[in-house]
Amino acid sequence: MSTHPAVRKRLCNLKTAIQSTAPCALKRHRLRFCFVDSEGPRKRLYKGLTTTLKTALWSQGVFSNEVFGPRGGSVRSWKGADAGLRRGTAVDSQITRLVRRGVCGPGPGQFKLTKAIFSALQIEGLVPLMSQLAVADKRAGIATAMDLLCYDESTLALAVVELKCGFSGNVKIPASTGGGTACRMQHPLKSVPDTILNRHFAQLACTFHMFSSDATASGVVEEHGFGKLNRAVLIYADELGSGPRARVYELPLWWRRKGSTILKNIG
Repeated sequence: MSTHPAVRKRLCNLKTAIQSTAPCALKRHRLRFCFVDSEGPRKRLYKGLTTTLKTALWSQGVFSNEVFGPRGGSVRSWKGADAGLRRGTAVDSQITRLVRRGVCGPGPGQFKLTKAIFSALQIEGLVPLMSQLAVADKRAGIATAMDLLCYDESTLALAVVELKCGFSGNVKIPASTGGGTACRMQHPLKSVPDTILNRHFAQLACTFHMFSSDATASGVVEEHGFGKLNRAVLIYADELGSGPRARVYELPLWWRRKGSTILKNIG
């Protein structure tokens, strides 16, 4: 995908400016990595979003095998009980390296799932701008790393993208109790079925809110001639016997409005 030189320069300047506004950074603290304030004499530690959501929002239900789906028969190089986790980590790491080098499409030397994700982004008209950008809600004391910050190649508006690997089944089936009763999430989402898709929507809604409500970052984006954040996209990448695929889910408006409420209640 070609980009006009003037736009490339604006992109480079924008990336540098956005990175400078990041409220925190992932650093080693004692024996673990955590998000720490970027500035200030006292280094505030933030709770991780994923772990906090798991404790405060998810039910205690169990998912059936239908949710995770069959393992791809052609996936031979990833063995062991944690093969899916290792593969997902490898794909995330490769995408991060490629995006930081300015790569924005499928190419040689990439994992199959990496190619599938880049192809899905191209179909959506989204171009990767940054990867693993730290965002936070200081009031709630919660932070996370955004998988991808992209821009729309036609409007230059920004979009948050969350990537998930290995969920090849039906992500809309709710968790259930031992008696077979479908579970719902905890407050403030007691009416929402506890499905894999809704769990990831909740995570994406919080990430979307953290960045969109950051006045400093929004000002920087506007100064560099780009549109405000107006999309949030979830991509599931997996490989079945027929080959790799990527499923794209747009974050519904209802969820986009819930990010602030979720963070307020779990912080």
